[in-house]
Amino acid sequence: MGDWVLHIALLTSVVGLVLLTVSSEYLEPPYSEVGSINTGFVGKNVHLKGEVTSIHKFKGGSLLVKVSGQNSSIDVFVPYAVASQVNLDDAPGRAVDLIGAVEVYNGRLEVVVDKESNVRLIEDDG
Repeated sequence: MGDWVLHIALLTSVVGLVLLTVSSEYLEPPYSEVGSINTGFVGKNVHLKGEVTSIHKFKGGSLLVKVSGQNSSIDVFVPYAVASQVNLDDAPGRAVDLIGAVEVYNGRLEVVVDKESNVRLIEDDG
């Protein structure tokens, strides 16, 4: 009888882990205000909406995008693997919706976007 219970417990655990892994691909963090991002967010994913105020393109093709909102701004690093898949040429002055991990780089907070689907320019309603 003990082996049967052990097998059921193991099977339940494995199924639970598989379901968590699959569902995590579809879950998004709640929206955060640009100005609310602080060191408590380091290592966590955030979902931001803001206005692209500037873009710096590095020689290797990565981008550093400054996103502003609520009288503050944050740098968003878009590595080449992602930047090569999204077109942000006309992004300055436009609204952007993004998801990324908060990290510290050179003593400053930044958001790092790790996949193309996590960067989306928001279309104007007019």
